[in-house]
Amino acid sequence: MLQSSSISLTHNASLAIARITSTEEGCARIINQRCVHKYFLTFISALDLVDCQYNIVLTIACLFNIESCQRNMLSLNESSEMIEKLVNLLFASKAETRKGSCLALSLLALNKHGNQRILEHQSMEKMLFGIVSFLKDTHNHDHDLSLFSLFFLKSLICRKKSCVMLRDNKNIKLMMMEVYETCNLNTEISDKLNSILLSIEDLPKPPPPLVKVKSAFSVSISWEVYVPQNNFKVLYHIIQDGVEIFKLHGSSVIVDGLRPFSKYSFAMFYSSEGAKSSLSEVVFIDTPES
Repeated sequence: MLQSSSISLTHNASLAIARITSTEEGCARIINQRCVHKYFLTFISALDLVDCQYNIVLTIACLFNIESCQRNMLSLNESSEMIEKLVNLLFASKAETRKGSCLALSLLALNKHGNQRILEHQSMEKMLFGIVSFLKDTHNHDHDLSLFSLFFLKSLICRKKSCVMLRDNKNIKLMMMEVYETCNLNTEISDKLNSILLSIEDLPKPPPPLVKVKSAFSVSISWEVYVPQNNFKVLYHIIQDGVEIFKLHGSSVIVDGLRPFSKYSFAMFYSSEGAKSSLSEVVFIDTPES
């Protein structure tokens, strides 16, 4: 019926399918059909039918919520076309369709394989622009649409690769910061967006390390452990006289092999998943005579 020339028939068919897949049991009944791949292809084609789009997008979102089903749909040759259509529906005239598309893409982004496909997709930038624009225009877009947008962004930062991508995408990051700083957001939206921005913020300049002279030949260096909002592991780089001597986790290190009655400088910086902080202030010490 989804392939019928009758608008009312296709609409009713899409509505019935959406209701079936709204439950886990209903999704299982679809998945266990022998011709399930044919159904998937029909759903992808139906994304072009204006009167069916909302119901079909919800159907796909419900199916994406089941990992095995999502994996099967992504294995189709038409899977890139499906993602492209979902991205295009972010700009649909009906707000409900935009919400459904945002939900489907969010569930895709949460899954390891789906996340990778989104990152590799040619319309990634367009997708991000559409999602963030839901937050920007608070007068023309409703509260629920903003929440769906935030759910997508939150789905991205839950996966390391997509979190790093978002952190390194300066244009989208600036757009998000502009929304946070200049748009009249309600408290819920503002708090959620701020949490996302904290997860993709640049590494801060570290405070200078604490250097204590232990003897004429050694010093101990310690520092405050920095835990970023995204919980990425942080490496601490120790610089002596302009040269990196240590790169390590932890919060302290002993530097041996120094010369008595000499002046040394120490500083540090953070690194995490390809990003580096600026260098801390330099600390100078003098070793005593032996």
